[in-house]
Amino acid sequence: MQSSQSSRLQIQIPTELFRSAGYEHQEALFGIPHYGGSIAQRLVYPGDFDQPYQLCSDVDAAKFTNPNPNQPFILLVDRGGADCTFVSKVRRAQHLGAAGAIIADDRCKCAGDAQCDSSVACEQLEPIMADDGSGADITIPSFLMTKTDGDLIKEHLKLKEFLQVEMTWSLPAPDDRVEWSLWTTAIDAAAAAFKGEMADVAAALGTHAFFTPHYTIYDGEEYGCRDDTHHCGNLCTNAGRYCNPDPDFDRDSGLSGADVIRETLRQKCIWLHYGGAQAPEADQGVGIKWWSYVNKFTTLCNTDKFTDETCVAAAMSECGIDKTLIGRCMTDSGGLEGDIDNTLLSDELREKSTKSIVVTPTVYVNNVVERGGITAASVLNTVCSGYASGTEPSACKCAGQGSSSAVRLCISNGMRPGGGGGGGGGVSLATVVAVVLAAALAMSAVGLLYYRKQQAAMRDQVRGILAEYMPLEDMDAVAGGAAAAPRRRACRSWSPRRRRAAAAATATRRPRTRVWCSSSSGDGAGGGGSGSGGEFASCAATAAAARRQRICVVRSGGGGGGVCLGLRGSQAVHRM
Repeated sequence: MQSSQSSRLQIQIPTELFRSAGYEHQEALFGIPHYGGSIAQRLVYPGDFDQPYQLCSDVDAAKFTNPNPNQPFILLVDRGGADCTFVSKVRRAQHLGAAGAIIADDRCKCAGDAQCDSSVACEQLEPIMADDGSGADITIPSFLMTKTDGDLIKEHLKLKEFLQVEMTWSLPAPDDRVEWSLWTTAIDAAAAAFKGEMADVAAALGTHAFFTPHYTIYDGEEYGCRDDTHHCGNLCTNAGRYCNPDPDFDRDSGLSGADVIRETLRQKCIWLHYGGAQAPEADQGVGIKWWSYVNKFTTLCNTDKFTDETCVAAAMSECGIDKTLIGRCMTDSGGLEGDIDNTLLSDELREKSTKSIVVTPTVYVNNVVERGGITAASVLNTVCSGYASGTEPSACKCAGQGSSSAVRLCISNGMRPGGGGGGGGGVSLATVVAVVLAAALAMSAVGLLYYRKQQAAMRDQVRGILAEYMPLEDMDAVAGGAAAAPRRRACRSWSPRRRRAAAAATATRRPRTRVWCSSSSGDGAGGGGSGSGGEFASCAATAAAARRQRICVVRSGGGGGGVCLGLRGSQAVHRM
């Protein structure tokens, strides 16, 4: 087991356990490391030191007690346990609140570790902390350390000593260009969204980043397909040399592994001529047409038309790819028929073995595997942390956004963050102002319409009220001062609510003067009853003299004198 190029495991306290070169370890292929940062916390081991603490069940989790509940910690866990993967151990550590996890190996390496002693059979190969397929929810980092070092640390913990462990991450940043690669397949549903998101980011990075796509294929010789092609059926090409699992789990119909190998070779040729060594220099390591094709193929053909050459030709045509050139490349590299080596596919097999690729999709940045979920936002963050200080391209202004949609918005805005990288994407200040103004205008319009509607309703109500009364006529006779009852028609009795509404409406009407007269007596308007009739006559005469209009007389009960109010527009004419 060797120390990783991108991480470091160190014990800072006690000083006697400090090693200048750090401790040998393996990084997990899941979880999210803190590139450019570190975690230094107390190491906690909940086991009783007589039995391994494997954290394979809730019973094991219940044994845990944080000696200092107010402080973060790194949890030490033993490897092993039936049906207990690395992911399940780290997940339980995460649920217990650990900032990180260290897994102590329970077996020795067969060669090179003479001091190691284990009851478990030794291992010939270096262990890999691989994702079991369910590690997408793991957010804490984790390392696997050797059994010898794990036993040494547990001896100190057994004496109740305080141990501070530091986990550090960094990316090699030698120059102003970052190399990164994607391991995928020609029918990689898990990477489809990433490819769609990352196309704009790759274009924005341009030649400041050198990208290479790799394809996961399987060596048929390792699976016995070369000796007996019938053994592997339609999973392989080239007499069992290059194989791929059946993508739709139907060996008798639908897509076959050989179909996927064919499309893999086609996409490798597209990369070679439009992004690889045979592409124009400005396109090398960028491959805009490769990105365009793989996304167009996924949209048009990645279902029941996967093997439809017409659909494939249409996708290439839309992306500006020379179909004849790609066909010749597929043939010249060795083709897919007969027991013939295909140079492009063989190169992929060798690279896969070198990188120990287990899971697809997988991203490498400066030869360091990307941890956690693979999104355009996370990969851009990692790529931008790989540049030498001061050499970051303008696309790195969009790093640090919380979502891939926010990254793409930033790029479309000319490398200007859109006002926040939260989970919902960025929103520019101009957009916020426009939305606020639009909302204000909409509310104003609604208020104006409501106001006009209320005014219209009030006018209709007043007109209805006035229509219920007969006008008084022959005002000259009334003005003559005769106390006798004038020729008039009595108004109907109004409720107080109607009188207030009529008065309010009348005060806002300008076309002509209206007069409202009321008497405190119980007599008819304009005459009789405690001498109030004379007051009504005077009121009517005054209003008529101001402007000859029809007058409605309103009576109200109660004591006191009569009141007469004449209005012209909003100006009082007479009040008694």
